[in-house]
Amino acid sequence: MKCDKQYRLSFTEQAMSIVKGLSLEEKVSLMGGNMSFEDMMPESVKNDKEIHYNVIPYCAGGIKASGIPPMLFVDGQHGVVCGSGQISL
Repeated sequence: MKCDKQYRLSFTEQAMSIVKGLSLEEKVSLMGGNMSFEDMMPESVKNDKEIHYNVIPYCAGGIKASGIPPMLFVDGQHGVVCGSGQISL
């Protein structure tokens, strides 16, 4: 599949329609993570040399009722990174 600028822009109208239908509270909820710090801690303190801090992605945002999936991310002291290819979703 070719993912050029024209292809990406073809989703603009659909995206604007989805955002227009969201309440302020729903829009704000898209900016935050879905896990508490306490839920993430067990994975981040593992002392396993095979597991790097950025291997396990976490969900942020998403509104199931509106068909908006959460973003998967991992961030650290060097900014947002997305694993090292060691996990499949």
